[in-house]
Amino acid sequence: MNEYFNFSKFIQKSFRYNKRIVFIVVGLSMIFSLGVWFTSKSYYDNLTKEKFETNVLENLDRIEKRMSSYKSVLQSGIGFFHGSTNVTRQEWHDFIDALDIKKNYPGIQGIGYSVMLSPDEVKSTELKMRKEGFADFVVKPAGKREQYSAILYLEPLDIRNQQAIGYDMFSEPVRRTAMQTAIDTGLPSISGKVTLVQEIDADVQAGMLMYLPLYKKDVSIKTVQERRQALIGFVYSAFRMNDLMNKLVLEKSILNFEIYDGDDMSDEHLLYRSFKPSSYISKYNVEKKLTIDNRTWIVRLSSTRQFDISAQNYYPLIMTIIGLVIYFILLFVILTLIKSRHLLLAQADELLKLSQAIEQSPSSIIIIDTNGVIEYVNLAFLECIGISREEVIGKDLCSFQDCKSKPNRYTEMMQVLSSGEPWEGEIFNLNKDQLEHVESVKASPIFQLDKKVFHYIIIKEDITEKKYSEEKIHHLANFDSLTGLPNRFQLEELTNYVINTSKRDNEQFAIMFLDLDHFKDINDTLGHSVGDSLLIELARRFESVLRDVDTASRLGGDEFIFLLPKTDVNGVKKVADKLLETIDKPFKIDDNELIVTASIGIAVYPDDGTDQETLAKNADTAMYMAKKEGRNKYYFYANLVQKDLTRNLQLSNALHHAVALNELHLEYQPQISLCDGSTVGAEALLRWEHPTLGSIPPAEFIPLAENSGLILSIGEWVLREAISQAYKWTKDDPSPFIIAVNISSIQFRHPNFLEMLTKILQEVGLSSQHLELELTEAVAMHSYDVMDSLYERRIRMSIDDFGTGYSSLSYLKKLKVSKLKIDQSFIQDIWTDPEDKAIVSAIIGMANSLGISTIAEGVETSEQLNYLREQGCNEVQGFYFSKPLRAKEFETFLKINRKLQKIEIAQE
Repeated sequence: MNEYFNFSKFIQKSFRYNKRIVFIVVGLSMIFSLGVWFTSKSYYDNLTKEKFETNVLENLDRIEKRMSSYKSVLQSGIGFFHGSTNVTRQEWHDFIDALDIKKNYPGIQGIGYSVMLSPDEVKSTELKMRKEGFADFVVKPAGKREQYSAILYLEPLDIRNQQAIGYDMFSEPVRRTAMQTAIDTGLPSISGKVTLVQEIDADVQAGMLMYLPLYKKDVSIKTVQERRQALIGFVYSAFRMNDLMNKLVLEKSILNFEIYDGDDMSDEHLLYRSFKPSSYISKYNVEKKLTIDNRTWIVRLSSTRQFDISAQNYYPLIMTIIGLVIYFILLFVILTLIKSRHLLLAQADELLKLSQAIEQSPSSIIIIDTNGVIEYVNLAFLECIGISREEVIGKDLCSFQDCKSKPNRYTEMMQVLSSGEPWEGEIFNLNKDQLEHVESVKASPIFQLDKKVFHYIIIKEDITEKKYSEEKIHHLANFDSLTGLPNRFQLEELTNYVINTSKRDNEQFAIMFLDLDHFKDINDTLGHSVGDSLLIELARRFESVLRDVDTASRLGGDEFIFLLPKTDVNGVKKVADKLLETIDKPFKIDDNELIVTASIGIAVYPDDGTDQETLAKNADTAMYMAKKEGRNKYYFYANLVQKDLTRNLQLSNALHHAVALNELHLEYQPQISLCDGSTVGAEALLRWEHPTLGSIPPAEFIPLAENSGLILSIGEWVLREAISQAYKWTKDDPSPFIIAVNISSIQFRHPNFLEMLTKILQEVGLSSQHLELELTEAVAMHSYDVMDSLYERRIRMSIDDFGTGYSSLSYLKKLKVSKLKIDQSFIQDIWTDPEDKAIVSAIIGMANSLGISTIAEGVETSEQLNYLREQGCNEVQGFYFSKPLRAKEFETFLKINRKLQKIEIAQE
């Protein structure tokens, strides 16, 4: 007590005699302390802001990665469909069950398959589904539409997902927009905000869907039109946004989330909100745009009350107060370090917590010295390897080296750590049960205060199940599920790689397209299981014949493609011979002995193509030539090209003499009026009958005539012959009659064309009103002057194959044409194809509005005829009435069939 009293008196006395010094030191200490406070406060505020931004980026990255993994699941579903001839409901259930989506892909409401249906297919689909056990199955909602996309498969088939079976997703605009985007791009597409059909209780959540189109196998899907025509249906997944985001971010995030669909941040477009609205104002807020495939989300993130409280840091104030206290103490006494008992206990408690956290961590944690000697391991490591701590401590880390990784894996890690850098990688090891498992390893150096490394810490996590799931998805996406051979996607990657290396090294390689002969007969007679077993055995035989660098791939069905790097023509012949030889050996499948053959087409880089698509297409073309020439053989695309060149040369030589030798003749196809059924004209069609080569198709010899310049003389002969014949038919018959002649672009643009045509009309004596020249859209677009001159001479002109070119209203107004001929490609499926119906209806309507008549070619059925009559088409021609006829046969048709044709059409 006396000591305390004396010390107090000493302080009072010191203050009394050093008052000026006291105030100076106090003032300086206040200024210094305020500076420390402002500096430290700014520092910790920035740390808090960085922590908030880091959390924002981590959560956005987590969302993007999870959505990417969902796309991979859909892609594996597409691969599953392409790898099977017919995916049953049970197979789809087993496939989704194997993915274990609740564990590996939480948040997915379900993964399903919807099929595209026309109105005629709805009834049969409903009956089929009822036979499969869905007694009340109907396509819903009710109503007739042009297209349906009904959900047939949806797993897991819980009580919610059962509500969606049969739902037509194409009936709802938001879903249909996303589906059409997927169809046209061939890529995954995400819908806008919707309410899922699965919402059956009071907890109605915002929803969205992800679609991936399923196209027909072995067809081209380069263009939007090709993708639309090849569409079968969709593999899709449905998401309830609260369930999805609660699994994805809520459990791990200390931030508030709001996600809006598109740029409109109103409640109407709100997809997800992780909190209940309140009056609390967050300290940190940010809005981010997140683009997932075709959709853009606005994500508003704000700090929670918990985050803001944790971010409050009193350390700057504490530092200031401590600084002041220290300065006051320095003023009066010599600072003495006093170790406080409660401070030591607090530090000991923190150390204990840290020690327990490391010891009880589920990840294996190891601390070693710089020589690799183990100084500490936690319980997780001991449980993994199954030995005691005493058996581990003091041992070299290499004593527990992995069994499958490269021998220098640990050496590599130690080298990196010794340089002061962290190391990260994957290692294969055996656990205590001698089972192989994969570990994700992160190792970091531990530094002393002088920045010297004195220990290393290693953290291991078992990622075996994760790697297994990734490998399974990768295998489904890249390998055929039946044979295990690489699929189309894997083959394209390998082919592009071989193209690059062959181009660099100036080497050849070959693509072989193999198709079994009459494989369908095996499936139809013995069943698909026998056919599948045959394909599996074939794949095994293929691999026994090929080199290690060669690749055998299954495209689907009985089609295989082989990639043979560094192989010339002689080498590929040997491989083809071996393949045909091994296929020729009998197959023993169950109790059946099967004898099969194959046809092979071969394309060689770079002579037959320099890209993957061209090589595959040419090999496919050569394969069909092998089938055409008897099957059970191989055919080189180069031989096919040479064969075409030889035939073209032969035809070109023969064409020079065709007119002189009377090998050319005209046939006439009647043109019928839909008004009264009368024959109002005929189209003159050029034919070539060679004495040895037989009948040569116009599509083959007309291009040769144009390229050789013979089209001018042949075209003049055609005009003279057709005009002469028309004169014979009209000179004594007052009935309206028009002869239509196709004109080549080369002939039409020749400077003497008008003079030549006028001369023929004058010499023959045919009135120009009986002649009609058929021109393509491309020719008419660039020949306004010539057409004006023909119009002045009262010579009719029509646009042939209308609808396949420009089909523009603006250019039709400039052209003085009297008729549009609707191309037969639109007529063929007009009774069943909605698009063809719409095109034909639009052409007729456009022509009527301009005062131009229409004629449809290729009419073969009464249904086509009735539809054209209903739409107001003026004239028709086609096999429904008559095939093209020789002149004498046509005269008979005119005399006998005109009245009969009138009666037949009237009765219909």
